[in-house]
Amino acid sequence: LLFLLLLPTPDPLPSSL
Repeated sequence: LLFLLLLPTPDPLPSSL
């Protein structure tokens, strides 16, 4: 999910996987 990576998330979600 690219949009999640763009957003300043406090916790590094494994969305890249």
